[in-house]
Amino acid sequence: MVKIFEMLHINDSELRVTLASYYLKGDASQWWKYAKGRVGPIGETFVITFQDKYLPPTVRERLRQEFQNLKQRNLYVAEFEAAFTSLSWFAPELVATEERCCIEFEKRLRTKILFKVSRNMIWNYDCLVEAVTHVEIIVQVDEERLRGLRSKGQKSQGDFRLSKKHRSTTSSQPQSQQTSATFRLPSVSSRRSAQGNFTCFECGQQGHKVNACPRKGGGQ
Repeated sequence: MVKIFEMLHINDSELRVTLASYYLKGDASQWWKYAKGRVGPIGETFVITFQDKYLPPTVRERLRQEFQNLKQRNLYVAEFEAAFTSLSWFAPELVATEERCCIEFEKRLRTKILFKVSRNMIWNYDCLVEAVTHVEIIVQVDEERLRGLRSKGQKSQGDFRLSKKHRSTTSSQPQSQQTSATFRLPSVSSRRSAQGNFTCFECGQQGHKVNACPRKGGGQ
């Protein structure tokens, strides 16, 4: 409402109170019916009385503390700037000049953005917000590029491990085949065919064992 009054060059205090009270609704409209008799048509008094009713000192102090603790963190620049502008009304001494406003805005930025902006020493608030928005875009592009490189690195590392495992499996396969071919176990049929071809340890002849050797006088 104050901005509208300034734009329309409405400086009359009583007219300001009349126009502002016209837009009060609900509980605020009922409150004004009983409060206007003691407040009067003075604009400054109306604002103070209205704030004491709907924005008491305890709430203003809480919002002032919230402004002091405000940091960008994961907020986009547009979101952070809106919160900064809104809450700065409750700590006017911290943003009394445009230079102080720029200092307060800068020191609450994310570290990556702060390092890229602070070296330029921008003391115009609108220019500072525009520069910070531009830097935010650059930082986001760099972060996305870094994440892409990391994902490619992890993928290539996984491919290397897979190929290494494949090579080790392939190289071990002929060795196992060679082992099975070199140390081949005799089959059942070969053992059966070899049972009648005994060699005697006494005479060296085949067809009998040593306990049945004729030289020892054993049987056929």
